[in-house]
Amino acid sequence: MIAPANPMAILGSTGSIGTQALEVIAANRDRFTVVALAATDAARPPCDVVLNGMTGAVGLMPTLAALEEGTTLALANKESLIIGGEIVMGAAKSGQLVPVDSEHSALAQAMRGERVEDVQAPLDGRRLLTITRSTSGRVKWRPIRPVRRNAR
Repeated sequence: MIAPANPMAILGSTGSIGTQALEVIAANRDRFTVVALAATDAARPPCDVVLNGMTGAVGLMPTLAALEEGTTLALANKESLIIGGEIVMGAAKSGQLVPVDSEHSALAQAMRGERVEDVQAPLDGRRLLTITRSTSGRVKWRPIRPVRRNAR
């Protein structure tokens, strides 16, 4: 849990996650304080929370640095987990890593064992859980077969 008025560093502040975080912070100035912004390179200011919204493999080193410093890491940089999953998870203490991107959050909730009854919109007697992914102009879409688990 992120305590009110904790100093925060936002890495990737010009991207989608970063700009959305800044909008939330602007609407809640009494709860959040930004001490550093980084657009293309990581900063290491003293803070309680680091939001890593950087794009690509460049986000791995700031992820590890934040974990080593003992700061709470609000992670939106999925590449950190893809290329350094075991290292990142090994460096994270319990409760230190907070998933903030939709894919991370959905997977974290599913892994915590949320109740299947909490999944909304029953479909033909079954409940459907969809996990999305981000895209860019470089990604060529191809259809995949849906994965479904029947509600019990």
